[in-house]
Amino acid sequence: MTNLLEYALGLNPNVAAVSGLPAVGQTNGFLTLTYTRVNSATDISYLPEVSGDLVNWNGGPGFVSQTVPASNSILQTIQARDLVPMGGATNRFIRLHITHP
Repeated sequence: MTNLLEYALGLNPNVAAVSGLPAVGQTNGFLTLTYTRVNSATDISYLPEVSGDLVNWNGGPGFVSQTVPASNSILQTIQARDLVPMGGATNRFIRLHITHP
């Protein structure tokens, strides 16, 4: 795992990550991705993206909804949900795109 990803997820770069990694799941027939965002990491952009073919990726309000099921002064847990139902497409994929300017 890259140091950027460990920084963005609030993980310790000196310890192999066993927990705290983004987790893929499903809720009510929609693909989800749950991840941790560091509140103080204002220099990081977090963009959940979805795809039907692993070539063309789309993110943002028209493609993914996001909720915050848990939060404290240091971290937020974010659940991103694909807006296309899993039964409505042959293939659906979800990822977290993290960038640092």
